Amino acid sequence: MRQSLIPSLIKRMKQAWFAPLFLVLALGACSTVTLISPYDEKLEAGVTQYVQDLSSFLVKMQAANGTAAGKYENNIDFYATQIGLLDGLILRAEAQDTGVGCLLTGKAIKILGDKLPAALRPKPGQTTGTPEGCSLMMVKNIKAQLGIIANIHKAMGGLNADAAKSVEDITMQAIRAVLTVEMLKKKGE
Repeated sequence: MRQSLIPSLIKRMKQAWFAPLFLVLALGACSTVTLISPYDEKLEAGVTQYVQDLSSFLVKMQAANGTAAGKYENNIDFYATQIGLLDGLILRAEAQDTGVGCLLTGKAIKILGDKLPAALRPKPGQTTGTPEGCSLMMVKNIKAQLGIIANIHKAMGGLNADAAKSVEDITMQAIRAVLTVEMLKKKGE
């Protein structure tokens, strides 16, 4: 009977050692794995794609101003596609957001200077926030600006050169901010 207990005890000992060892190894592995990189290549690529699409669209709308092709109703697909793209980027930015808000410092502020959107400027005495929180705010801002462009397009019946230039300038500030922050994260700055 004693000999039949030995294999059972050995099996239990292995289990007793294996479970804690497995737990230690699993926890150790988790501590070295970064689930989301501070730099998001897809966020950068998505914003770059958006600016290319928007610039092309605005040139086409200026050329088509006053024609049926330039009317808002005939360009709803553009807006729908871009909203889908921006919603995807917002989800990516939300996944990286630590929930402590936005705080840009140092090089980002120096590079962007007066082109830094007011919502992203640090408040006096602000000590919390991350660039990831800023990325989320900036992409949401870009989406809001697309809504403004759509409203202007709809109200005016088209986009003339002055309207296109105005909306592009404002939108480019937000896009420039996102790309600057992503480039700095990419460089580890």
